[in-house]
Amino acid sequence: MPDFHSSLRALGIALGVPPVTDAVVRAVLARAASRVGSRPVPERDVGRWLVVVPARGEGEAVEETLASIAAAADGAPLDTVLLLDGADGLAARMGERYGARVVVKDPPGPTKGAALAWLAEHRPELVEAADAILVLDVGSRLGKRFFERAAWPEGAGAVQAWLRGVGGGVGDAVSLSEALAQGVEDRGRQALG
Repeated sequence: MPDFHSSLRALGIALGVPPVTDAVVRAVLARAASRVGSRPVPERDVGRWLVVVPARGEGEAVEETLASIAAAADGAPLDTVLLLDGADGLAARMGERYGARVVVKDPPGPTKGAALAWLAEHRPELVEAADAILVLDVGSRLGKRFFERAAWPEGAGAVQAWLRGVGGGVGDAVSLSEALAQGVEDRGRQALG
């Protein structure tokens, strides 16, 4: 039977392995990314957008997100869908105010993913008419000219947008972590094949 000290040492080693492994993988990706440098990527126009804002019982909290979509649109070819997971009269009025198509999934639940799958199954014409689909959480905001600046790399089946927090605290940490992952680690993965 192992003694207390050897068990404690084994536990310390086991707890230290994941962070060390993560640091090594990140270092390898950063090194590979630095060798590749920044290469221009051929781009094409995105075409028609479908912007989906799923909401359950959000009420007027949807307004800020819908207002930012309307401001960013500036003539871009897009359809905005406020996907209500269950009836919500206040959110529906906000959707109508900002020109969003209000679609209600009834009965609601169980998850946001289920609501999005329901939209694809029950309103396929919305999904099929779009060249690009953007799903925004309530509380997210788009910057001005978002759709004008969006670029679709030639040959890509999907793209991921850069995230940037505008608040403070943990939001800044998440934003910086995502920027590192997208700006360095993704290029490293591409360089390594």
